Amino acid sequence: MLRIVSLAVTLAVCVARPNQWDDQLGLFPADGGDSQPILPRAVANPTTPNQILDAVLEGAIAYMEALGWCGSKNVQNGESNLPFEVNSDGSSSENFSITKANVTGLCSLRRSKSASFNADQSVLSGSVVVENARANADYTVTFAGVGEAPAQTVSGQVVERVDKLFADIQINLDNLVPQNIASYTAKIGSRPA
Repeated sequence: MLRIVSLAVTLAVCVARPNQWDDQLGLFPADGGDSQPILPRAVANPTTPNQILDAVLEGAIAYMEALGWCGSKNVQNGESNLPFEVNSDGSSSENFSITKANVTGLCSLRRSKSASFNADQSVLSGSVVVENARANADYTVTFAGVGEAPAQTVSGQVVERVDKLFADIQINLDNLVPQNIASYTAKIGSRPA
C-alpha cells in the first residue's frame, strides 16, 4: 500500500504542473523566440497529424537527451500530513515525505495511436506513451503515536515501474506549426485497442 501511495505522489508531482511542460520538455521555446526546437527528422516538412506529432516527440526526446534526462530526471520532493482515526483512542496524524525522487524511462516517449486535426486544423489531438517508466524515491513516515501505539519513524526506498504511462494531448497549431500545449491528461495502465 505504501508503495502505491508513494508512486501516486511521485507521478502526481511529475505531471501536475501543466504550465511547466512546455519549458521542461523543450517542445517550444521558453522565451517565445523564433527558434525552431522541433526537429522533424522523418520528413522535411511535416503536414499530416502523425508527422507533426512525431516531429514534436522527436524534438522533446532530443531536448531530454541534451539535458541528460534519458538516464534520470529529478522531480519535486514532497511532504504531506495524513490524518487517521485510530480505533477508540482518537485521531492521529502521520507525516509522509518523499526525498531524492526521480523518474527514469522518459526517452521511451512515442505516439501511441493516430493523431488528428480539428476542423480548421488549429488544434492537433493525439495520444503519447512512455513505456517502462520507473519512479524512484526515498520515503519517511513518522507516526506520532496514539494511545498504546508508540511513536515510530519508518524510512526506506521505493521503486515502482509503470508499464505504460499515457497522455492524451492537444497542441495548438498556426499554419500546421505547433505553438503550445493546449491541454493534456495523463493516464496509467493499458489502453484498449
